Amino acid sequence: ISRSFGGVQALSEVDLRLRAGEGHALVGENGAGKSTLVKILTGVHQPDSGEILIAGEEQRIRSAHTAQSLGIAAMYQEPSVFLDLSVAENIFAGRRPRGVLGSVDWSQMNQEAATVLDELGVDFAPDTPVRGLGVADRQLLEIAKALSTDARVLIMDEPTAALSPREVDNLFRVARGLRDRGVAVVFISHQLAGVTQIADRVTVMRRGKVTAAGVPMAGTTTADL
Repeated sequence: ISRSFGGVQALSEVDLRLRAGEGHALVGENGAGKSTLVKILTGVHQPDSGEILIAGEEQRIRSAHTAQSLGIAAMYQEPSVFLDLSVAENIFAGRRPRGVLGSVDWSQMNQEAATVLDELGVDFAPDTPVRGLGVADRQLLEIAKALSTDARVLIMDEPTAALSPREVDNLFRVARGLRDRGVAVVFISHQLAGVTQIADRVTVMRRGKVTAAGVPMAGTTTADL
């Protein structure tokens, strides 16, 4: 994938290969091109050249809705949630289950949300107001949203910057659970600390290019990276 903005080459022939049921760390200093790549994978930007294959078929990710329909979900350092809505309303925002008369089926929505939350092992209820949740719980809510859409790829873009060590451990526990269920989990960071907790393989970027592609984490040291 290549992409430029004006005279700046943000991405130059970047090759990223993800596998189901695997944790993949994408690392590099600020400005390496990581965020631009995420925006292309989630339909915010379009590539100038290159192709995106999912299960061997080329796809054009023209919007966030297209990305979601293809099973690609992303969570960020600052979660994108509706503070004045409940946890269940956030999980099913834009796709609330409807009853026979077209009204929202609140009972079904809360039951389905409870099922997702139980799978993640979180300790807040579907009717909890999101405004009362901390950053760590709001990020778990983002993962719950991804799980409810049967995401095949979960992109975690700098998710640990504002979390305590205990919250980071819990986030990685949930991410490993998704990985074990067959989701491709992408952990993006400009810091190497924590990469070993989630990654089976690592891709390193620098100045818009890949400098190490899909290196197995086993046997790779921080000095190597």
